Amino acid sequence: MNKGNAQGQALSRKVMFQTIGSHGLELAPISALVIQSTLLLIAFGLVVSERTSTTWNSGLFVGLLAFGVASRIFLQPLPNIQPVTLMIFVVGAVLGWRVAVSLAIFITLLSNVVMGDGYWTVFQSLGWSVVGLIGARTSILTGKKLNMPLLLAWLSLSALVFDVIVTCSLITSETTITSFVTLCLLGLPYDLLHMAGNALFAVTFGQWLTTTLLLSRGMSEPENSVVTQHVNLG
Repeated sequence: MNKGNAQGQALSRKVMFQTIGSHGLELAPISALVIQSTLLLIAFGLVVSERTSTTWNSGLFVGLLAFGVASRIFLQPLPNIQPVTLMIFVVGAVLGWRVAVSLAIFITLLSNVVMGDGYWTVFQSLGWSVVGLIGARTSILTGKKLNMPLLLAWLSLSALVFDVIVTCSLITSETTITSFVTLCLLGLPYDLLHMAGNALFAVTFGQWLTTTLLLSRGMSEPENSVVTQHVNLG
């Protein structure tokens, strides 16, 4: 087999992975354990650092986590349609990047226990973490009202960013810039489905999610204020 045919077959295999929804090679058990442990440490570290913040509400966090994991699992038959991107983005915008990134990592790890864990888990965690960071750096609120056109625009960009990052899990020593661009272009139908799903979920319950997060933050602030005053007086 000549080099050209070998490269062609390698690209075909990567295209197949992209088409069927896989995101790269499976990991050896020890490698998977190391990666999962590292991600868990990062997520727990962010949770611990956020527990004293006015944006922290443990009950809400657990509820969002459960909803994110369940939605990924039950919507698995629908390619790239899931409310996780919207949820992580809005959480970043309202509660900050630490909550968003820790939520992104936990959702990815727990849902992949059922959906399949592998090398791609790192890139999915990274992709949704970046979405949370983008959300934390944007202003999608006008008072307490959600600016829907702006949210939809940012969600479209976030879908592309997430999908490009996940596609990076297919990079090997044989991957060239051209072949990577080809992979991204082949994934465009999935990107469009991702955008459409984001838009649907944003219009359906984007304002409700935003209001819930704002209320949660508002309820946490007086409690922390009282604690702070008590410590200062003591």
